[in-house]
Amino acid sequence: MTFTWTVDIPELVSWNKNSRQRDIIRQVSFTIRGTDDRGHYSEAGGCIAFDDNNLSGSFSSVEDITDAQLQSWVETFLGADRIQEMKDEITTTIQSLPDDWVAAPEG
Repeated sequence: MTFTWTVDIPELVSWNKNSRQRDIIRQVSFTIRGTDDRGHYSEAGGCIAFDDNNLSGSFSSVEDITDAQLQSWVETFLGADRIQEMKDEITTTIQSLPDDWVAAPEG
């Protein structure tokens, strides 16, 4: 069985109430989706909070940060082992689905 993997970053939090900083990404939500060659899929996700205390140096504008950069941050933060664990869990879920499984019944 062949799987296709995608990583989605549906939400960023770029506001620090204490420091009143608006343009520093504090938190990234992510979803990893696996889809098999039958079209069956499952997802796992979470949220990563970055430490934004004592920041220095130069920064990119939030608008200039690409999806590829965000995905790279998530992958670096989680590490290859945790990402593989999540993919293994998704794979197990998908493989347990019956062939006639649909996400929502057609009506």
